[in-house]
Amino acid sequence: MDIWSLLATRTPLFLSAIFLTACGILDLPSLNLNSAPVAGDSQASNTTMSIQGPHPPMQPELPKRPPTPTAQPLIQTAPVVDQERVPLSYYLSASDLDMPPVPPSWTNTENLLILGTDKREGDPVWRTDVIMVVGLDEEQGRAALFSIPRDLYINIPGSRPARINTVDYLGERILWVEGGGPALLSHVIQRHVGIPTQKWVRLNMNGIVDLVDAIGGVTVHLECPLYEPILNLTTNQWEYFTLPAGDVELDGEDAAWFTRLRLHGSDIGRSQRQRQLLWAIRNQALNTNLLLRLPELWNAFGNIYETDIGLFEMMQMAGAGLSLGANDIHSGGLRLTDLETVTTEGGAQVLRIANPEQILAIAENVWQAPSVAGSIQTSESSESVVCPPEPVGPPANPYGEPSSKATVEAANGPEVESVQEP
Repeated sequence: MDIWSLLATRTPLFLSAIFLTACGILDLPSLNLNSAPVAGDSQASNTTMSIQGPHPPMQPELPKRPPTPTAQPLIQTAPVVDQERVPLSYYLSASDLDMPPVPPSWTNTENLLILGTDKREGDPVWRTDVIMVVGLDEEQGRAALFSIPRDLYINIPGSRPARINTVDYLGERILWVEGGGPALLSHVIQRHVGIPTQKWVRLNMNGIVDLVDAIGGVTVHLECPLYEPILNLTTNQWEYFTLPAGDVELDGEDAAWFTRLRLHGSDIGRSQRQRQLLWAIRNQALNTNLLLRLPELWNAFGNIYETDIGLFEMMQMAGAGLSLGANDIHSGGLRLTDLETVTTEGGAQVLRIANPEQILAIAENVWQAPSVAGSIQTSESSESVVCPPEPVGPPANPYGEPSSKATVEAANGPEVESVQEP
């Protein structure tokens, strides 16, 4: 039976899959793909740090090559299909094996690792700018979305300390871990946050444009206007990407910027907007006759997703997800107040876990956090919010230097810089 016949005979299940896909939980077109090469960056630096004061906008650190225990090239220009994979245990030290206890609320859940990458065709190096764990608790009829900031600075087995957004790429292309980047990242998350994951979905964030346009756009609510500096590639001048307060309709391009920019709102603010967009996609998917948009959806999903979830397993999970109400899906993650802002010797500002026990408690308590629906404010609550004033004039270069390829990419999206020889 071809896929279109399958979808025609299982329309309710297909719509269920669309629903959870829109929430960032499941994959549609890449139903039986094997683990494919993925990306992150190799943005490591020395480990000596000095604690900083209030958290300023993150500044990009030019990526450096991490060490590798093999003699192979550090950067592969194309996937090497016959490369022998190495068991993860090969890289694990005694401290890596000292795993924290799993938070009780996560022991009987099915946990999916959601990765949003900035992978681009022809570029061998990329990063993972969206890292979420989605827990599905069928027994209690609930789900949780837990965000991990990409600037979290952690120890990586087989490599140097670096941002967590490099782990997926390192495991896939540099360390050649069995199970690829998701296997290494799953270990790192459990080691530092306590949450185990069993399956993964990888989303190319550059495909957000096609996905949102395919469902007819989305609507988000903003309590305050959004002003984020952006570098105009035509004029090579800095200007503001702006959205008004209230209910705002986003097309694909605006949605991509909404989830990508973070110079004013920080990495934590960007994570919150990403969760908000997922909920907006979910609402649009439920309120739209998706059968009329199947060709566009099929093309959009096919271009942006990879997963290790099989077709029928996906359908079962979709059915469980569709049974959840709006108040059954909880949302949370690590915040600036939960972490230390530190500076590496190379001058990069990153986030570090200072109190591991506190992080485990946060992971446990996400199930008692406000629901996704409840955490998204409505117009009735906007009157009590004090918004920052509208900026006057164009923004200064946030990086304090002439515009370059590095600052263009750091400000305007993929945040990928070609790795140079050390």
